[in-house]
Amino acid sequence: MVPNRTLFANDCLDVLSATYIFPDNSIDLIYLDPPFNSKSQYNLPFPKEYKKRADIKPVMAFNDTWMWNDDCSHHLERLEYGSFQDQTLAELVKLTKRIRSERDNTKDSMSAYLINMAVRLKAMHRVLKPTGSIYLHCDPTASHYLKLLMDNIFGKENFRNEIIWRIGWVSGYKTQKIGWIRNHDTMLYYLASDQATDKFNKEYLPYPKDYRRRDGSLPSGRGFPIEDTWNCSSGDILDSIMIKSFSKEKLGYPTQKTLALLERIIKASSNEGDVVLDPFCGCGTTVHAAEKLGRQWVGINISQFSNGLVRNRLRRHFPKLRNEIEIRGNPISVSDALALAKRDRFEFEKWACGEIGAEGMYHGTRLSRCRWRCRWDYSLLPHKTRAEIARPSIFHRASEKWESITRQCQSTHRYH
Repeated sequence: MVPNRTLFANDCLDVLSATYIFPDNSIDLIYLDPPFNSKSQYNLPFPKEYKKRADIKPVMAFNDTWMWNDDCSHHLERLEYGSFQDQTLAELVKLTKRIRSERDNTKDSMSAYLINMAVRLKAMHRVLKPTGSIYLHCDPTASHYLKLLMDNIFGKENFRNEIIWRIGWVSGYKTQKIGWIRNHDTMLYYLASDQATDKFNKEYLPYPKDYRRRDGSLPSGRGFPIEDTWNCSSGDILDSIMIKSFSKEKLGYPTQKTLALLERIIKASSNEGDVVLDPFCGCGTTVHAAEKLGRQWVGINISQFSNGLVRNRLRRHFPKLRNEIEIRGNPISVSDALALAKRDRFEFEKWACGEIGAEGMYHGTRLSRCRWRCRWDYSLLPHKTRAEIARPSIFHRASEKWESITRQCQSTHRYH
């Protein structure tokens, strides 16, 4: 079994398919906040002071638009020749393609999104313990399609709740929409089997101070049981940090979730010492909450930059973890970095920024010869790191590593 506090820099399908890394029935709780097929482009965290400068371009982290490709055809063919469950998944994908009149060159392909999610959800089902549970975070764009996949893979009898999370107050351009204003996300909550019911820890909202029973007496219970509609009353404040301009949690990720949201899920569906997995780890809110609550955790990120950001985030909040977080898949030597730069220059940029502690990244266009180089300055470093610049053993070691690798990449692979 993979050790506690491990981050993988790879596609979650590749990692979860490796039985020597994740044996069968090895995970207690899975939370995933995957791409939603939102047709949006998401950029890496971007410092506010650079957003209005015309000579600087944000760096794309992920384009959440799906198109049918050879990988999709390969996944579909394997499902068609698999078990009855696999064949049913293949039929769901093909039916979606027909319903939406999609062709293989359709740029906005829901069927391409679903086939990619289907094979990954199957891999998650394999590693989940019979006593485990899974929360799939999505929105109305694809939630009804994803529920059919989840019913097929985890069993319709193991579906427990469709949790509605109200994002918060509505303001600005959203209020101008003609029609009902969308203001919620959805979480599909499934058990691995009926054995998981014994692990649920029911949570409560405290009674208001002036609350009285019908007969006028004071309440004696633990509070109001939390329902499957969250952040929908004055006693249940769980607003998204993305609508809070001055939230200290914000790291610049447009899809970042509130820490309290993940704490609620982890408290309810796991116990101390259990293993929590986030296969689309992003900026690390799930693993942050798991560490805070005394759970073991594993995170998977396809982005080289994100794992550096997650590691730096955890080190700031939990200083004892400075040498206890393992990242697998990131370069650990100059030769590894050179190979990454040759294979994917953009991922090399992201990794290098994460290594020196950057929380933001940008491309500068004024120096045309350095168009593909990552440029950085002190404003991109966390406050604590900026304060430690006087300590050469910490700052200069990181900056020298970056500069040395960049020089070698420029001379060896014409990385400029």
